[in-house]
Amino acid sequence: MNVVILVLLAVAAVAVFFAFKGGGGGSEPAKATSTPEPPPPERSTEKVHWLEALNGDAEGKTWHIGSRRVTIGRGPSNYVQVTDPNVSRTQAQLVPEGATLVLVDMTSSNGTRVNDDVVKRHVLQQDDVLKLGKEEFRYHLKGDFDSNAAWDPKAAGKEARNTTRALSGRDARAMVLAINLLEEHEGDVEAAAAAMGIGETDFKELLG
Repeated sequence: MNVVILVLLAVAAVAVFFAFKGGGGGSEPAKATSTPEPPPPERSTEKVHWLEALNGDAEGKTWHIGSRRVTIGRGPSNYVQVTDPNVSRTQAQLVPEGATLVLVDMTSSNGTRVNDDVVKRHVLQQDDVLKLGKEEFRYHLKGDFDSNAAWDPKAAGKEARNTTRALSGRDARAMVLAINLLEEHEGDVEAAAAAMGIGETDFKELLG
């Protein structure tokens, strides 16, 4: 009798096991889940090293310096041109050094100021104010400004127009200016032509 009971219990246990395995309990085996990958980081659209004019005719305009080595002054060959007659034709340089931008005075007669201090060489910091004569510019380490005033027609329009009128005669002074600008902008014809205040076609004709 004991053997019969043990056999019946064993059969019942096997039946219960297969019933449970077949889903009789209404539960499903757990499914493996995967951790979603994090979204890629957004790329910043901001560019480095900007100047913003705070007063004068150019108030509100911005210049993107970036990795360029550029000059500031009254002459039309400057990347950043000012109109104050007391400013030197080429008064200062902006020189990228690593992640910084350095302002270097080019022995100007009136001096270059940063935050009211006369400087010969100064590593620019966010919101520094550059002063050349009466004209002021704020330095921005980063920005996403819409326009770069360096490509606007130069404020010294009279000199630029005189140069343009001289193109057909291959004026020697205009040609020298064009060659110097091309060297200054490291062979960038578009930038050199913009600095001269003329179109690329006229600039190329001037170079011959």
